[in-house]
Amino acid sequence: MAITVLVVDDEIPARKRVLKLLESHDDFKVLGESNNAKDAIAKIEKFEPELVFLDIQMPDMDGFSVVSRISLDNPPHIIFATAYDQYALKAFDVCAVDYLLKPFDKERFDQALYRAKEHIKLRQTEKFSQKLLDLVKVYQKDQTVFLEVFTVKYKNRDHYVGVEEVLYIEAAGNYVTLYLEGIKHLHRITMSELEDQLPPKDFLRIHRSVIVNKRYVKSTRYLSKNEYAFQLKNDIKLISGRAYREKIDDFLG
Repeated sequence: MAITVLVVDDEIPARKRVLKLLESHDDFKVLGESNNAKDAIAKIEKFEPELVFLDIQMPDMDGFSVVSRISLDNPPHIIFATAYDQYALKAFDVCAVDYLLKPFDKERFDQALYRAKEHIKLRQTEKFSQKLLDLVKVYQKDQTVFLEVFTVKYKNRDHYVGVEEVLYIEAAGNYVTLYLEGIKHLHRITMSELEDQLPPKDFLRIHRSVIVNKRYVKSTRYLSKNEYAFQLKNDIKLISGRAYREKIDDFLG
């Protein structure tokens, strides 16, 4: 019976190359492909492929984040693809999960397929699930991975917004409004969840409903009763909450 496969990469040429190389392997059946992490997670949960070719560097989240979000009841085997992440390559070796270093040739690709096939034959779900968990822990041990890109809907299509483009963020119930130069986007996440995902060196929460991008702060002025007025480079003015006086003082030095 053919081993089922999902191919995940945000670059079309990279996906096409993997699909082309798979054509000569009748014992592998492609279930589909994904160009972003969120779609990949949904398809892994829906189709339960036995093997996933997973790119590490993607706009919405990295490959490790995909692994950490999938169900471990019936996890797929992963062949990671990366262009340069040497630290990650060592983690793969430790956890016995294969990888392809871009650009890879047919011989290396076939070797990865052979290893995956052997792993699947000898598969023990509990042990394999633990290896995936260990992989994520090894990767996250010495670094905190912060959000780099927002995936938002714009004109009924997914649109990627780099966090550095956001001037400030305002709470809107279970959503937030992302304010950019001349445009704003609604994004489904709570302020508390989002605050933990943003790099603290770049973002400062000044109110329970407002987070500002520090690089766009033009000036600050103390008002009274532990409140500050923030003026951004686009001349937007924001007032801080009293409970955030200490954080703001640290920012101002």
